[in-house]
Amino acid sequence: MNGQAENIKTELLTQQIVGKIYTEVQKLTTSEQSIKKIYQQRWIWELIQNAVDCKINQKPINIKINFNEESKILTFAHDGVGFSLKNIWSLVTQTSSKQTDDVKTGEFGTGFITTTVLSPQITIKSYIVDKGNTFEITIDRSGSTYEEINSAVSNNIRTLEQISNYTGESCDRKETKFVYNLSASNDLEKSITAVKEGLKNLKTHIAYLLTINNSIGTITINDIEYTVQENKPVRNLPTAQICIIKNTHDANKLYVFKYNSEHTSLLAPVQFNSSTNTLSFGAILPESVRLFCVFPLLNTNEFYFPMILNSDQFKTKMDRDGIYMTDANNVSLLNEASIAYKKILNTYKNFPTANIYNLCDINDSDPFTTYEWKNSIQKEINCQPMVLTNKNTLISIYDEKGKKQVYVPASKKEQNFQDVYDVVKELADIHITSFPYSKGWREIINNNIFLSDIQKKYFEGKSINNLNLENNTPLDWLNRYYSVLDKDQEQINMSTLFLNAENMFEPFSDLKKLDGHSDLLDILITITPGIEKKLLHSSVDLPNRYNAKISKLTDNAMAQFIEGKALEYIGRKNFQTKSETLPGFFEAILKFFSKNKELSAQLFPTLYNERSKLHSNSFSEELNQIGDIITEKEISLTSLKQIVSSDQLLATLIGDEENLSTEMIQKLSHIVSSTPYSGKIFESLIERSISDVYTEFVKNPNYEVPDTIEKWKSSQLSKTVFPVKKESRKLYVVIRPSDGDRIIFYEDQEIDVLSNATFELWTDNGTDVRQITLGDILKTTQITEVPLKKLF
Repeated sequence: MNGQAENIKTELLTQQIVGKIYTEVQKLTTSEQSIKKIYQQRWIWELIQNAVDCKINQKPINIKINFNEESKILTFAHDGVGFSLKNIWSLVTQTSSKQTDDVKTGEFGTGFITTTVLSPQITIKSYIVDKGNTFEITIDRSGSTYEEINSAVSNNIRTLEQISNYTGESCDRKETKFVYNLSASNDLEKSITAVKEGLKNLKTHIAYLLTINNSIGTITINDIEYTVQENKPVRNLPTAQICIIKNTHDANKLYVFKYNSEHTSLLAPVQFNSSTNTLSFGAILPESVRLFCVFPLLNTNEFYFPMILNSDQFKTKMDRDGIYMTDANNVSLLNEASIAYKKILNTYKNFPTANIYNLCDINDSDPFTTYEWKNSIQKEINCQPMVLTNKNTLISIYDEKGKKQVYVPASKKEQNFQDVYDVVKELADIHITSFPYSKGWREIINNNIFLSDIQKKYFEGKSINNLNLENNTPLDWLNRYYSVLDKDQEQINMSTLFLNAENMFEPFSDLKKLDGHSDLLDILITITPGIEKKLLHSSVDLPNRYNAKISKLTDNAMAQFIEGKALEYIGRKNFQTKSETLPGFFEAILKFFSKNKELSAQLFPTLYNERSKLHSNSFSEELNQIGDIITEKEISLTSLKQIVSSDQLLATLIGDEENLSTEMIQKLSHIVSSTPYSGKIFESLIERSISDVYTEFVKNPNYEVPDTIEKWKSSQLSKTVFPVKKESRKLYVVIRPSDGDRIIFYEDQEIDVLSNATFELWTDNGTDVRQITLGDILKTTQITEVPLKKLF
């Protein structure tokens, strides 16, 4: 009866074991792909943890892992204590021997069976501590049916009975091996992938594991041994240290920063300079977990904490893939860690070379946003002045009003980043990250500024005069901006804002480029108000792709429009006084005709032949008056041409001014056009001459001028009249450009000063700067007789 009862008990226990194993195997084979991926990473940690549990007394354990992809054999070995009979029975029957142990570091949920994702056949080579005998047993989980699992388990039980009944001599074996034959797998490719994923995951975390876990002496992966070389203290942080991990493959070492609190430790990769005892923090890899409970808690890669956080007191989930967020013990540990984190941040915030941005990488998708520890970390990152700017100052990401105050320049193409940065840094009214640290801060600050963003912020609806730049002049900077923008774009953008002739910004699609005679543009402006708004600024250098796309305002196009408008007015029946209808329009056309005869005949085929119709009704009478004066003065045609070409007609005829109408005097005088284009040319010539003369005075020891041209301008009597000291004597100078080998006076102040005894006339033609004397004027004009009746 006892034998029968024993058989029944054995049969029932076997059925229970088979049922459990069958259920676990089914769970592994039918799991979702995401769960299988966790198993592929987790098998290595199950084996390492089991190995650590086998350490002998306080002696660190040594682990060796070898994968021969050619033979498809994975071997995991350790030099810890072998198996007790209870251990090996528990392993084979899949019943945990640790149910009553402290399971904070030893419970993997599905446990050892997860390693069958590699191979359903696992050979274990070890020794029985109780008896001292060696043993070898192959656990087979290859069956897909209940019957197949039952047969395999029954075979294992018979082997275990033989091992248990061994009465021979003890052995000297001091090593335990787990051998996985991947060839027995139903999907060899997936098994190989699982091995590689597990080993990759181990290499990702091996430095942190060795830093945290003193129970491990060495880990060898395919003959490369990793071990802790030494721990060095960290300056300014008494409980911190640098753990240096060496390997037998090369001289490259791994450095891990570790800061210890009472129940937690914070870790981060670093580059360490042992000679200066300085460090710079590295980036934690995206595939690295953020939480450890002595061993990594898989699937915590996106946990909110910005450093790797370890505590052996965490209450972990069953599958060790996270912690219980509402557990009071865990919350207390997280609060402790957040205080430690802020202490680290405060220690290194003033050292940009420490790359502190690598300690600020947090995951915003984490749902637990109400916890005090989390909010305090976020506030610390946002408000600490630790971002080095291009102005060499440390500021916080957010200002006192809670608005981001730091920008990170960004390019669409990596190779253009330096050029984009150099353009953005010229903007004086924004803070940007210092160049060496820009890429590091980019994801942390999350406030990129692209070249296209500059248009919205500085161009849209604004003038170029609104630009506040550090060093460059606005036009030079703008041309640099357009050049880099074009390089960084895949294709041109027709809505890009370009500078127009009124110094405002307009969409590229609305602009035209002057590709013809500026005098024709001046004429066009008189009859087309607002055309400057749609005209590209003449100093803008269009990139080639944009230049090929822009509409051109050519001589033919302008002339055709001007001719059409002029003929339209001439053809009106009630059109009698032309100069009153379109002031300056016809005069400008006639002036263009006189200066450009051949070109005018080509551009204005109809109007040029009928140009006499453009004169005012009193023109014939005025010509007669001029003819009389010329006859009276006995001026030859050759002399008249010389006088007109040297702008001296009025000086010759001024004695009979009463015989000329006001309109005729204006025609004979040099008229400065009020159009923006000619006005701009005039202004640029004046500014050039003033600058050149000032430079000449600075070099000339006989003259005294203020130390800056701006101060000199502030004392000017008019646009072209300036005070100077010459040999300690105060006098005034009139400055005029002499382009075209002529000087033209426009202002009353100039005449007043030239009438004074203490004056000098200085001129500049862009090449030469010189003083002009009365003798020079008489020689140049060939005037030998000066009428005086108007002077006395």
